[in-house]
Amino acid sequence: QFIGASLMCSPPSSEDSTAAASETTALLKKPSSAKQYTVGEMLSTSAYWLLVVNFFCNTQAVFFGASLSKTIAAHIIPGSATDATLTHIAAISSLFNACGRLVWGIL
Repeated sequence: QFIGASLMCSPPSSEDSTAAASETTALLKKPSSAKQYTVGEMLSTSAYWLLVVNFFCNTQAVFFGASLSKTIAAHIIPGSATDATLTHIAAISSLFNACGRLVWGIL
């Protein structure tokens, strides 16, 4: 995520975004102009392997956070944090995660 954040830049000006939008519309109307890769060609591209590494690293971070969320919260919330309370917090955060995924999928 740090690498992705460091690659962020300012959005293009309105003239550039209008030109990019018309290019995107033209590409969507002509799907035959896009290169279709075979499996072998796909496996030889750096973009594919970058995507695989990105998914792997993201999955590791999510699994780490999900599996240790109750343990970390038990140390952060002193005293009255029972196991049931921590489970409710984890369940509610999972619901917000699911809703966020739906919203970003729609956008």
